[in-house]
Amino acid sequence: MNIKKIGIFVVLVVVVGLGFYFSSKDASPNNLKIGVINVLSGDKAPIGQSFKRGLELARDEYVSTHPGTTVELIFEDDAYDGTKGLAAFKKLQAEGIDALIVATSPTIAAISPFAASTTFPIVSYGTPIRNDVKDSTFHIFPDPMFADIALGYALASQSASTTKDIVGVYTDDPTLVNLYNAFQEGVGANIAEHSLNESMNDKPAALRTVAEKVVSHNPKFVFLTNYADLGAQFVKELRKLPGTKPTLVFDLTLNQSLPDYE
Repeated sequence: MNIKKIGIFVVLVVVVGLGFYFSSKDASPNNLKIGVINVLSGDKAPIGQSFKRGLELARDEYVSTHPGTTVELIFEDDAYDGTKGLAAFKKLQAEGIDALIVATSPTIAAISPFAASTTFPIVSYGTPIRNDVKDSTFHIFPDPMFADIALGYALASQSASTTKDIVGVYTDDPTLVNLYNAFQEGVGANIAEHSLNESMNDKPAALRTVAEKVVSHNPKFVFLTNYADLGAQFVKELRKLPGTKPTLVFDLTLNQSLPDYE
């Protein structure tokens, strides 16, 4: 699904949802103010900028086919940081927005405790937060945690000894750590694990050190939950090492760049 199609889908979800909301209140949805919290700075900015352009294209297309309707998009940058995202949420809330689109997982996690008390709907493009609180948040993607739990269980069932056969490699990022923890829950046992961090980008020596630690366990499977760019660099170093090559198992929930691995 390309970014324009995603943008159109997100905007339609918001506008159609608001249509039902306003119709129940005998009000007009023709002039909408939609807040968007997105990552527009830092190393993940290219993803956020693409998402922003997709929403703008979708807005323009929707307005062109619905004369008399205006849709104002108010963008706030969270720099993929929950604290900044929460501040942006409070700012947009004070501005009287009709709906909110959240594009990043750290921000949807940060605002989750406040979502139940909002007077406007929230559309989330980030990883859902598992809780029992009913709120007005619509998640574009289903909860990936359950998929990771199932994946962990599947690998454990193929291993004679899960603590020796499976090694986990994750990036030290709140969203990715949550996904990794769900995988380990499915495995049902503590396994050897090693973490990467964004400072290792374009530093083969640092990545090779982690790769050497991974192969020292002589695992049957290596589970990876990383963003594609850093993950691909790590796999490159791992594959350079001598010895039996473990089967690589990927969490692709947040990886839309498979060519990086290829």
